[in-house]
Amino acid sequence: MKIKKGNLNFDQTGRAYPDNPHIKENWDCIWEYEGEYYKLVGDINNKEWEEVQLGEDPKEEKLNEAAEMWVFETNGHKWSNNDDTAGDNYESFKAGAKWMEEQMESLKDFNSWKEWKNKSE
Repeated sequence: MKIKKGNLNFDQTGRAYPDNPHIKENWDCIWEYEGEYYKLVGDINNKEWEEVQLGEDPKEEKLNEAAEMWVFETNGHKWSNNDDTAGDNYESFKAGAKWMEEQMESLKDFNSWKEWKNKSE
């Protein structure tokens, strides 16, 4: 979810709304206000601001777990964990996974992916 800085706005009835309410994405993001984070909750007739605690993105957490497994469990015997090699491989794994995700996102459909895969072999 995108984080934006802005104000916590209320109309005359007390219903909450974001800055620039005509922009659809502003209704579905987290707003930073005075160092705290808030999101809009409720139905169309009764919106409220709710404080949220930011945690690690679940996708990022899963990527960190996969990198840790790859570097330390699967391939830990290939390098000494007492130097920078393990850290370099950890970040390289994450960078490669993010690159692949971007590639898959740009392809969007299975036939394009299959064509790309066949070219790369």
